[in-house]
Amino acid sequence: MIKDGEIIPPLAVGADFQSDGVGSRGNIWEGEEGNLYFSFCVEEKHLPKDLKLESISIYFSYLLKEVLYELGSKTWIKWPNDFYVDSSKIGGVITTKIKGSIVGSIGINILHAPAEFSTLDIQITPQELVKLFLEKLIKKISWKNVFSKYKIEFQNSLDFTFHLDGKKKSLADAKLLDDGSIEVENRRVYSLR
Repeated sequence: MIKDGEIIPPLAVGADFQSDGVGSRGNIWEGEEGNLYFSFCVEEKHLPKDLKLESISIYFSYLLKEVLYELGSKTWIKWPNDFYVDSSKIGGVITTKIKGSIVGSIGINILHAPAEFSTLDIQITPQELVKLFLEKLIKKISWKNVFSKYKIEFQNSLDFTFHLDGKKKSLADAKLLDDGSIEVENRRVYSLR
């Protein structure tokens, strides 16, 4: 609910298409009808007690990845919060804290993708995917449970790069830490999304 210009959680909003979505590093994320464009808001106090805010994008990403896996998808998460099928990006998650609430936004190419990206490897409607994700979210699965699976999958990220201080850096030498951050070049790096 939005009251007097303020977001009152819980709240979820979806769109049929997106023309000016925000991606990482200020990139524009555009898409056609049939893809998933979804934002939701939850109170921080309703999240698992062991979940640190630095890990929230990884947490939300992995919950959706688990939903997709249960449906037969081979989607995996590239550190910190991008959805991939094989070696192609199909979407991502971005999060923001507003007062005591967390706003998460998810974009997934279900039916259509620009040339440099790909689409989901299973058939599902955006509405059904949102429903299943929200059902998973309200279970308040612990960070410890999510991270125990995420850290195994992290190996898939080692062939890729990430951006640090405006430059591309290899994940090959990165060490994943228990809070979802990585250690690279003697620095601890958190997801800034």
